[in-house]
Amino acid sequence: MYADNADEYIDRGITSAQQGNYDQAVSDFTKAIEVDTNNPDAYTNRGSIYIDQVNFIRAISDFTRALEIDITNAYAFYG
Repeated sequence: MYADNADEYIDRGITSAQQGNYDQAVSDFTKAIEVDTNNPDAYTNRGSIYIDQVNFIRAISDFTRALEIDITNAYAFYG
């Protein structure tokens, strides 16, 4: 395991996405969710990668979950 903190996985996922390694980014964001199922940033970031991968059903699911956690999460509306 890489970390016990969801934010560390999120940071790693963002770096992976910036480098074009989308599969690794999805994996990191998924691990962040496993560590903290109530972290809306993990869902919105993973949803964004799913959009890049043209996986709109999963993207919608992640953005919806982020809004369930935090209805004020603007990124989930515009992801």
